[in-house]
Amino acid sequence: MKYNGGERFAVKQLEKTKRQLEDNLEELQARHRKDDVVTFEQLGVDLMFVDEPDT
Repeated sequence: MKYNGGERFAVKQLEKTKRQLEDNLEELQARHRKDDVVTFEQLGVDLMFVDEPDT
């Protein structure tokens, strides 16, 4: 296989896979930045009461 260029193919395939994984990681990190919010747990809220008026 090495004689037929098999090693070269494996290296190219690994580089392609590495590039795809790096791209996926960057996309996931970018998504995380968009969802930078404060949750009720972080605020320490135990109860929320909503009073709805009768109409």
